[in-house]
Amino acid sequence: MNKYLLPLTIFAFSLYTGIVNATVNPIPKTIPSLRLWNGGEGELDLSHKIRIMFVDPKFEAFSRELAREIHNSIGSQVQVINGKKLANDITGLSKLYPSSGDYTNITLDIQQGKTLTNNIEGYQLKISNEVNITGETYQAAVFGTRSLLQILKQSKKIPVGTATDYPDLKERKFMLDVGRRFFSKDYLIDTIRFLSYFKLNQFHIHLNDNSIQNNNYAAFRLKSSNAKFIDLAAKDGAYTKSDWQQIELAGAIYGIEIIPEFDTPAHALAFTNFKPEIAIPSNKSMLDLSNPKTLPFIKSVLDEFLPWFSSKQFHLGADEYDHNHAEDYISYVNNLSIYLKSKGKTPRIWGSATALGFSGKRLDPEIIIDAWLSSQYSLNNVLNDGFKANYIDWENYLVAKSDYTDNVALGAAYNLGGDSQKLYINWLPPYSGKNAPSQFLGAGIPLWNDNAAIGVQYSDQYVDALIQPTLIALAQKTWSTTDALPMNYGQFSLLANKIGTGTGISVKSMTNSFEFKQGDLAAGKPTTASSCYACGTAQAYSPEATTDGNSRSRWAGAETDNKAWLQVDLGKNTFFNKIVINWEIASAIDYDIQTSSDGIKWTSIYQKRGQNSAGVTQLSVPPSYARFVRIAGITPKYPQWSYSIWDFEIYAE
Repeated sequence: MNKYLLPLTIFAFSLYTGIVNATVNPIPKTIPSLRLWNGGEGELDLSHKIRIMFVDPKFEAFSRELAREIHNSIGSQVQVINGKKLANDITGLSKLYPSSGDYTNITLDIQQGKTLTNNIEGYQLKISNEVNITGETYQAAVFGTRSLLQILKQSKKIPVGTATDYPDLKERKFMLDVGRRFFSKDYLIDTIRFLSYFKLNQFHIHLNDNSIQNNNYAAFRLKSSNAKFIDLAAKDGAYTKSDWQQIELAGAIYGIEIIPEFDTPAHALAFTNFKPEIAIPSNKSMLDLSNPKTLPFIKSVLDEFLPWFSSKQFHLGADEYDHNHAEDYISYVNNLSIYLKSKGKTPRIWGSATALGFSGKRLDPEIIIDAWLSSQYSLNNVLNDGFKANYIDWENYLVAKSDYTDNVALGAAYNLGGDSQKLYINWLPPYSGKNAPSQFLGAGIPLWNDNAAIGVQYSDQYVDALIQPTLIALAQKTWSTTDALPMNYGQFSLLANKIGTGTGISVKSMTNSFEFKQGDLAAGKPTTASSCYACGTAQAYSPEATTDGNSRSRWAGAETDNKAWLQVDLGKNTFFNKIVINWEIASAIDYDIQTSSDGIKWTSIYQKRGQNSAGVTQLSVPPSYARFVRIAGITPKYPQWSYSIWDFEIYAE
């Protein structure tokens, strides 16, 4: 069977005239979107047998993972051929094993300069009668396979053409606080898969911390077999050396740099509980930097654990220390910076110079600064002082179970981290493209677990739903900082639903927060409205955002539309008796539920009067049988804003 398919009508036309006048394939949809696309004609069918082939030994472990991913995604049989001993290069291997009726080849290769991207993460994805993925580096080629997987998740028949893709920012980071809340090894490995799937390239793991309010909880999350340090590990969860090796291996396979952090001299209660004499008596979460035992002890901890880490970077934390001891702080950080460099590591810290009252120029200029809050040490000041910097600013913070993260559905989000739709529409890194200073490395988003340290409990699934929409939006906005948004957020969210998170392909410790709710008849169905805010633009708060499976995306009516309606097309006449509406703060006081079999003649089946609050409203409506279901606004709570809805769900119970 020939799996290199041309549309039948095109074939017939070329047969009789000798001219092919086919439609060029449009750009495939991926997250982040492809930068350049040279569309061809026809499709390549990958639903049968596939060969993954490589010559470079770097791909040996990854090819097995890719084979499993493709099989689990589309069910195709996948064979892996290691051509190291068979051919000098991938071209020679392809001649030995050409694509044929039995097998379609996917080749993986590294060729510097071949992708024409001038970017170490640049790659080309060429789809013809086979698939050729060529990266500037190993990591770049891996990212090329992520685009292929996303395209395959939408169809086993993929469009012929060539994608040339590359990021604008060098660093695209996620930081996870495991110090205050433990996450399993499998969860961290799934997070690595997730980050790689969306081409975020750094996983910063914050390995120790304590409660801020009362200092009753502290944890250090690595467990050494060395008797000298075995009691340093937290009793409620820690990673052994074997655990960490598996995490590091996953990062290496999937092209993700794992950046570990030991946070001192503040946030150090786990260390002072272990060695009480090095604490400041008035605040035991802070190291006493005037004590001659303190620095040697911290170096001894680093000596024990630095060999565990493959990254050339190490994060010292170094935030929120007592400003009364600024001179000791400067000496401590600079001393550890010199020490880390002697071990082949580049030091990083959180920016704190301004808050501590000294010029940042007094710190080792080779330190990389994560600029997190302007009052601590602003990004502009960091760059002006000559440091390399990443922007992981307060405006994009996620703090689990906090008002400014969780209350987004009630319009109370203080920052963009809790509102992925606003992040997608409104946020850009402070520097982009050719305008970026050479020291500006990129941007990231952290998830802090402050509240877990004071006893607030929440599930991994809660965390998934919190981080996934935000990080997927971050992936788009940091990969391409200068291109126009490829689609509105409702369409973007529906695409995320189609392609999944990449995590369920293997271990499924992390869940897919974009999956539709079981039994929701409206999930993914065509949804329209009388109007929407910024309709027709990528900034639109579009109606499909209410049925996309993402509770952090919403529709908003045009500000002048006080009689706005929102409706879903179920595709055919369908029985239902329950409706769930998740209202944003711009809710309705009065509205009707209407149904129609043809989208023209409407019948009111339920009237809601006097509603006065945002949030989830569950309606037990009369048993109905209809194709179209509409929420028809009558009186908005805030006439200047019309109406806004996060989720529109329909059930038969």
